[in-house]
Amino acid sequence: MALKEITYQNTRFGLSYNFLNLSISHPKGVLVFLHGWGSNKELMKLSFEKSFAEFVHLYIDLPGFGASACEVALFTKDYAQILKLFFNELKAQNEALDSLEWIMLGHSFGGKVATLLAEEKLILLSSAGIVRKKSLSVCAKILLAKIAKKLGISAKALRAKDSAGLNEAMYQTFKNVVNEDFSAEFRACKAEAFIFWGKEDSATPLDSGMKIAELIQNSFFSPLPGDHYFFMKQAQIIEEQYMQEQAQISTQNKETIKHFLIFGKVQGVGYRKYAKYKAEQIGVFGSAQNLSDGSVEVWAQGSEKLLKKYLIFLKRGPERAVVERVQEVKGAQDSQNIQESQSAKRFENFTIIK
Repeated sequence: MALKEITYQNTRFGLSYNFLNLSISHPKGVLVFLHGWGSNKELMKLSFEKSFAEFVHLYIDLPGFGASACEVALFTKDYAQILKLFFNELKAQNEALDSLEWIMLGHSFGGKVATLLAEEKLILLSSAGIVRKKSLSVCAKILLAKIAKKLGISAKALRAKDSAGLNEAMYQTFKNVVNEDFSAEFRACKAEAFIFWGKEDSATPLDSGMKIAELIQNSFFSPLPGDHYFFMKQAQIIEEQYMQEQAQISTQNKETIKHFLIFGKVQGVGYRKYAKYKAEQIGVFGSAQNLSDGSVEVWAQGSEKLLKKYLIFLKRGPERAVVERVQEVKGAQDSQNIQESQSAKRFENFTIIK
């Protein structure tokens, strides 16, 4: 374990960190591992030290966690700024690190910090940042805490589980970051994002991951078995999928046409308009029409990467729709109201067929 002192806004922060694979020949980049709220670098190291062997690993205790102390309240953007200063110090000490690509990997709260720091590539693991409606019990606790504060009564017993054992500065930090809506930050992210999620995650539900994948223009989304800490047993799969996606980038840039059938409550709920809006939003051409069996047929033309992203939208559907399944039709030569093979033609826009 190493410790480096960083000064940010006239406050000194001692950051605890570990490098792994620092002496390997021709590394493919530096992977920066950022843990979630209440966690530490050791958990991330335990999960990933045997994977991504061709990369230099950098494990960090964020301020206020593990062996990195913090006595002032911070926001997520402050964590990102502190780490930028930290990275600059490391690069100044080791020029070899400065010549490598730095890839941010963040879990939960660390995912928000990673999003602010990512330049070229970003790996998110069940990231925080999508605000969800509070349950009645949580709303009741907040109300009781406010009443207790006015009466001068301690409300520590009502604090959230994630804030247990925190000093006052970190408790204020918790309140600062827990309800941050990062939708704008995800939307502004220009990095190539690889988003992995636990299918049984209850802390940051699966639909939050799908929402983030929608918001980040250049993204890959993969739900995997497990809960909020799914990655502890899935590191090898995460590496394999990440490397496969990297290898397929050139292939994914080639245009193709795909044929989808969407089943469920998808007619009379604005699904075709939604399909057109989302297609135009990301640059996919094609068509959408209602079929007599109650399904919606969509032809989509674009790169493999764009069509993967478009498929996420098709599976979600508009708010009033209930999508039961999306079937990709392969090798179909025609469909209702289409006399010639659509797979042989090129689309110039996206149209709704009446």
